[in-house]
Amino acid sequence: MGRNTTDLFRLAAMMMVCAIHATALSESRFIATHDYLSADALAVMLNQLGRFCVPLFILLSGFGLTLSHAKKHGDSRSLAWLPTFARERFLRIGLPYLAWTVLFMFVLGRWHAQQPLASLTQLGRDLLHGTGDYHLYFFPIIIQCYVLFPLLLRIRGSWLWWVLLMVQILFTSPAHYLWAAVGIERPSFPSYAVIYWLFYFHTGMVLARHADAVPMWLRGRAVATVLWAFAGAAVLAEYAFWSYRQSDPGYFNHFNRWVVIAFTLATIALMNAWDARVNAWFKVGTRASTLGLLAMLSFPVYLGHTLLLRALNQTALASQPLLLALVLIVTAMTAAWILHRLVRWPWLRLPLGLS
Repeated sequence: MGRNTTDLFRLAAMMMVCAIHATALSESRFIATHDYLSADALAVMLNQLGRFCVPLFILLSGFGLTLSHAKKHGDSRSLAWLPTFARERFLRIGLPYLAWTVLFMFVLGRWHAQQPLASLTQLGRDLLHGTGDYHLYFFPIIIQCYVLFPLLLRIRGSWLWWVLLMVQILFTSPAHYLWAAVGIERPSFPSYAVIYWLFYFHTGMVLARHADAVPMWLRGRAVATVLWAFAGAAVLAEYAFWSYRQSDPGYFNHFNRWVVIAFTLATIALMNAWDARVNAWFKVGTRASTLGLLAMLSFPVYLGHTLLLRALNQTALASQPLLLALVLIVTAMTAAWILHRLVRWPWLRLPLGLS
């Protein structure tokens, strides 16, 4: 897959993250009424059709890191690159994570100047578990993937992909019902544990190493598009099924579901099938540079969009979820663009996620 395609879908995934968070309140309202003609029903559909976003972010990270490593180091099995890799990952991911976690502690009133030791302890817990704000759980996930990246690079063959897929299936909803049916208590892990996410990261690595990793029969645009539509419909159907059986959407609306695995893989097939068309469309310099800029801004948008969402939820937009999602995306992207234009110092761009 070309850079334009990955940039386009990275941007789409970021927009879907914003949409998921902006439409969260609609889920409880929809479960209470099951009014399929309401704005809340449309918001829930958008919420669920965006469920490929976080798995895709992780997958594209594995894809990009593997391509970059191959370009710089080829097939060398030397580990001399590790110190540079660790430094780069800290500056690009670790430093923004630290800076924004501290910022959220102050903004959300969790830093207590009278209790600095307790506040520092809380900061440590937030960094470890990704609890500085509800979207920061992504960072412990990706950091765990980075730690395992050198090991994954040294493993050849397709066997590991199949093992990780099986692990993903066994520890993803509704597998817990199967474990219970055979009388086994399934081991429990926190949601940010790499066991739930490493499959996606490794899939990105496989795609970077093997251009033919997507089966031939999936490479046609029509087949890939239809498959993606069916996978998305399965996500919606499963959500509707459980919405009649659970009162708390948190039990069934999450990313760790079999249907989301299928939906994410279908999204990869879609990207691969449309890659040539996307690259041809964005081949023009202005289009390509604009897409690249927007894709780069998706990172600071991810970091800061929850602050904007809290402010927007205090307005009349809170009762109009689809409009709220649109306004959030536009304002978050605009704010990130303004920061990109105004902030020129590298020492400040790095913690803001602008580099």
